[in-house]
Amino acid sequence: MKSIVLQLLICGFVSQTISAGNELPLKPEVPLDIGSYRGTAILSYHIAIYNQQDIFTADIRFINRGIGSYFYNPFFDTLIPLPAQVALFDRNGSFIRDMIGRMHKSRRGFDTNSWTWIPGDRYVGGDLPVSFAGIPAGSYLLQVIFFPCFISSRPTEKALSEHSWDPYSKPDFASTSELFRSNVISLVVKDGKAAQQAEPPATKPTVKGSAEVQPPTPTPKVGPQ
Repeated sequence: MKSIVLQLLICGFVSQTISAGNELPLKPEVPLDIGSYRGTAILSYHIAIYNQQDIFTADIRFINRGIGSYFYNPFFDTLIPLPAQVALFDRNGSFIRDMIGRMHKSRRGFDTNSWTWIPGDRYVGGDLPVSFAGIPAGSYLLQVIFFPCFISSRPTEKALSEHSWDPYSKPDFASTSELFRSNVISLVVKDGKAAQQAEPPATKPTVKGSAEVQPPTPTPKVGPQ
């Protein structure tokens, strides 16, 4: 019961932080550069799926430019707390709201696979579905802003099995402060549906391969060189 109450309090804190987002400024891309952690987040238009939920699908990739390390939830699994917010801005750069935080409802427990080992000069990525239902027609800007939990320490299996590791009590998971940012993409919304604005797409950096979710200790597998 205590854990449930604590989770609700944290969720309330996060919601207040995001809803007070008029103070969140739009900025150009800010790479990750903290200690041994270095990298870049690339947000790009992927595919527009016009269905009853009015889902816009983008592609989010994180490229590890530092040494091989574990990173928390880089695939944006919505069944566990997210490592970032997907910030929507108007054309004047005023923050509107977090788009992805309003879509996930179910929850599952943490495990060691909630962290992914990404070798140096490799990337992980995947589809990022965003709903624009209820958003007025117009031009907007979208940017992914990562939280400190993205580079949080990966707990041991023993700590998880003994319930001695409570993510909601960790400062990294309680904080919605900015760690780093992706690039910005421009969108046009009409009738609750979004499409990328007609402009040259962002160039994706050349990388050597992709990383896969790894078991606790084996040597990480990587994609083709």
